[in-house]
Amino acid sequence: LKSKLKSTTTYNRYIGDVNTINDESTRGKVVVQIKSDSIRLGDVIMVKGKLKAFSSVKNIGQFNYSKYMQSQGIEGQFFVQDYTIVGKQNSFILVINSWRAKLLESIQNNSELSTYSKGFVSALLLGDRGGIDELTQNAFKELGVMHVLAISGLHIGIIYMFMLVVLERAPKRIRTIAIVLFL
Repeated sequence: LKSKLKSTTTYNRYIGDVNTINDESTRGKVVVQIKSDSIRLGDVIMVKGKLKAFSSVKNIGQFNYSKYMQSQGIEGQFFVQDYTIVGKQNSFILVINSWRAKLLESIQNNSELSTYSKGFVSALLLGDRGGIDELTQNAFKELGVMHVLAISGLHIGIIYMFMLVVLERAPKRIRTIAIVLFL
């Protein structure tokens, strides 16, 4: 599993690479929809389930999600019924995505922030606009400052990773305080 997508009420959603289907070697990307919370980025899993195409456009002028996913190199979506973790994959991108997922999770689990604040903090720090309601997103778009959320998230993420490396040997509490103050 390469990266995490916004979850639904029923499924956790990931983007993953496909290596084999029915013992035949193949290549491609799919959205993996799974009910389990024990899956982590980088896990190599063997799954049983149904591979489905994305639904096609039903109205003229409607956003074509299927075409968008194809442009991203994603072939379809896999609804997992059963799985087995068979290995772990490591790469620089997976490490960064894993850190990002942990940061998002810690923001979402913070009991001191309101739901609105959690979404806003996630957008500003990590560029994840999924927690911002549609009304607020439309206000940002109308003001022409929507780019602030994505650009800020990207830059803050890069600075955060740099600071983690620089302060690697510092005690965790001092490192955390220094990074928060610097950001």
